[in-house]
Amino acid sequence: MRLRTSRIITGLLIFLSAFTVSCTSSDILMAKAEESFRRASKSDAPVYAPKHYDRAEKNLKLARDLAKDKDVVANMHARESINASERAIEASALRKKIDLMGTRITLLQTTSLKETEQSSTSLQMLQKNNRQLTSEAEKLYKRNQELGRIILKLQAGLAESSERVAKEAAQNIKLHDEISSLVQRMKNLDSIKKEKTSSHKKLVLLLDQEKVKTNDLSDQVKKFDNMTSKLTTTVGNNKKTIAEQKAAISKITQEIESLRTKNKALSQQNKELTSANAGLESEIGTLKKFAARTASEIQKFEEQTDKLASELRDLTSEQVKLRSSNDKLILTFVDQILFQSGSSDIQPQGKAVLKKVARLLREYSDRQIQIGGHTDNRQIQTERYASNWDLSASRAINVLRVILESEPLLAPSRFVASGFSKYDPIASNLTPEGRKQNRRVEIVILRGKFE
Repeated sequence: MRLRTSRIITGLLIFLSAFTVSCTSSDILMAKAEESFRRASKSDAPVYAPKHYDRAEKNLKLARDLAKDKDVVANMHARESINASERAIEASALRKKIDLMGTRITLLQTTSLKETEQSSTSLQMLQKNNRQLTSEAEKLYKRNQELGRIILKLQAGLAESSERVAKEAAQNIKLHDEISSLVQRMKNLDSIKKEKTSSHKKLVLLLDQEKVKTNDLSDQVKKFDNMTSKLTTTVGNNKKTIAEQKAAISKITQEIESLRTKNKALSQQNKELTSANAGLESEIGTLKKFAARTASEIQKFEEQTDKLASELRDLTSEQVKLRSSNDKLILTFVDQILFQSGSSDIQPQGKAVLKKVARLLREYSDRQIQIGGHTDNRQIQTERYASNWDLSASRAINVLRVILESEPLLAPSRFVASGFSKYDPIASNLTPEGRKQNRRVEIVILRGKFE
């Protein structure tokens, strides 16, 4: 009787202990769910990832309602809420990065448009200056032609003046000859006067007449001298005017050459601005194509990630964890689901999970996939595994072998298997829980396309 009573009491104590542990585990899971949901709310997830946020909120409400009745299903809804909250946080962060990239592209487009408008304004000003310079060059060319015509007229006038001076010089010589002749005649008249006194009156009359002629000739000589002086002055003035016109023509020629040089420089600047404008338009087009391609790739990657998360929903978060980083998606398997302690042989349940993952990896046909094996800091040295390096590398290779054997259509060239030993921990190795997290295999899907 006493033995039976003792057994009943022992059974009750075991039940109460299990119930207490279950309640404590449920409370911790609910606290994690509440914390994840609060972080999702603060990260603008309702705006950027409403789908994941609504799913997290719905599962959290169900977990709260069921937790009051200590229902085991509450734990499942709590885990679903945690996963949805984490996905909402990650999607919100990714959307913010996309918005930031869009803002930068818009800013770059605005800056490029402003620079293009400034270049266009500068080009218009240069074209206007070029037209003004061309107009001034045409005016100078016309002025040069007019000056040439004036010089030709002056040269013709100078030739006429030279001919006139020559004719008047010839007349002056002729007058001198006549004066010499008259002087000789006066001498003859004097001799005649001496010889013929009787004819004195006639000779005096003739002499008076000759004096009158002589006075007339003297007046003509004076007039000729005045004309010669005026012609000499005119010739000097004409020579001075011609020299001034030649200096003006030389100056105009220099100005025309300077304007031609400026015109060439402006034409070169115009070509450079046109080339720079074409380069800016080409760069803007390249950036637009890059932004469109990047957005399309991000959207496709998100859809593939959502599908992967949905397919792995039946696995617990302690067995498989899915998280995304800036440029990659990481699928983490704890060692207990795949291997026994100190072994790299994959267990049947692990093979089933890996076959399912292999089927899902077909969605990432254009991505590079890295498989990494990790251990804790406890050293291993057996006949099969000389160190943690051997164990981690062997686990990664075996996981890769199961995946490729399960899906022959997967291209082996896109896969990399690596062993990290104990040198890439994600938790502290000072506690059993931390060492458990460090003993893992990670399948990393890189976001960039495989070339």
